[in-house]
Amino acid sequence: MTFKERKRDTGFTIDIAPLVDVVFLLLIFFMLSTTFEIKPGIKVNLPEGTTKELKKEPKDIKIFITKKEEIYFNGKRVSLDKLKKELTKIRDKKKLIIIEADKFSYHGVVVSVMDVAKSTGFNNFAIATKVRNVRKWLNLKNL
Repeated sequence: MTFKERKRDTGFTIDIAPLVDVVFLLLIFFMLSTTFEIKPGIKVNLPEGTTKELKKEPKDIKIFITKKEEIYFNGKRVSLDKLKKELTKIRDKKKLIIIEADKFSYHGVVVSVMDVAKSTGFNNFAIATKVRNVRKWLNLKNL
């Protein structure tokens, strides 16, 4: 009678179940700890700037000016007269007015919006910009 020699398993195996558990825990951690900034539905192509980013407060007033020179306040399209009426209703005149104007909109529209806000008693203004890509600005390929 001949016996077959049993093959011995000399290789080791890795139990993949704990690895999968760790990966799922990391996935859940990053999903819960990630914050998203919600942008408004008004499409505005902001110009680039090199100054540091302004801290946005929830009490700030945002006015959007599109490429077609449409003015939006509180998500609604308004005229300069309607904007003046809406700004007059706001009691706290120390709030910051952030103007997010498209880079292809005319400067005169931005000035008109600032004049309307100034006439209603507001004095704090900021113009929103995108952070400039330094490599592109300096024409450097390898920085």
